[in-house]
Amino acid sequence: MTKRVLDGAEDMVAFHGLDDKGNLLSLKMALRRGRMASAWLTWIDDEATYVLPDDVYTNVDAPTEDSFRAAGLTITVLEPFKRWRIVFNGMMR
Repeated sequence: MTKRVLDGAEDMVAFHGLDDKGNLLSLKMALRRGRMASAWLTWIDDEATYVLPDDVYTNVDAPTEDSFRAAGLTITVLEPFKRWRIVFNGMMR
């Protein structure tokens, strides 16, 4: 993670996962002051690598105590530090 990612972040979450087929998901979201967020999403399968456009910096949409949305990503806490729901609705390149 670069220093630029950490500068000004008030809170950050990161998830990395690998399934039994070798597909990889990597997600980072940094919440910033003024209802702003930076998001990074990478999906790698055996055919291609997909990413969000570089340095997605966007408004946080309708944050609640348990979830927040930005850049087409919705992250919801189901059980603190145990279970999260991650939903993405958007285009990757």
